[in-house]
Amino acid sequence: MADDDVPIDDPAHNQIVAECYYVFMQLLTNKNQSEFAIFEGIKKEIEMAPDDAGFFRAMLVGMAEASDGVSESEQIEINRILEAINI
Repeated sequence: MADDDVPIDDPAHNQIVAECYYVFMQLLTNKNQSEFAIFEGIKKEIEMAPDDAGFFRAMLVGMAEASDGVSESEQIEINRILEAINI
């Protein structure tokens, strides 16, 4: 998912962020249709690169915090997603 070797000002960093955002948007817009497949893909990515688990958790929380902090419903959803991908 993320490459710590890519500086934030490198155009490749924007590509990485865009890919993560795309995955999150797919979760939101296609929840019932593709959630399982997306979760399985994320789970496999984290199995191959366990250090990405912290990055993924930070992205979920960061997105929720962007709107006046993490609401109770957002925290429930974050917990559900983290449980589904074994983090």
